[in-house]
Amino acid sequence: MSKPAIAFSDVLIKQLVQDWGDAHNQDAGESIIIHFEQRRFGVRDIRVESARVEGELLLFQIVTDQWSVPREFALTPDGSMMW
Repeated sequence: MSKPAIAFSDVLIKQLVQDWGDAHNQDAGESIIIHFEQRRFGVRDIRVESARVEGELLLFQIVTDQWSVPREFALTPDGSMMW
């Protein structure tokens, strides 16, 4: 199975995700991809629709090729993801 692809709704969302990852010494986009690979959801396309930082968490809404209604997730500084 191939690795899921990640896209962002706009350049500002992409920059926010990258900046948060840089501040926490991780590739936030890659962490999101890894989560979906490990969970075996069968997702091929991930699109980050919105993102915001609350404290140490990166909160974001995504849609995938498996669902069209945005779902909210949180990425922690240690790379864990919650929903």
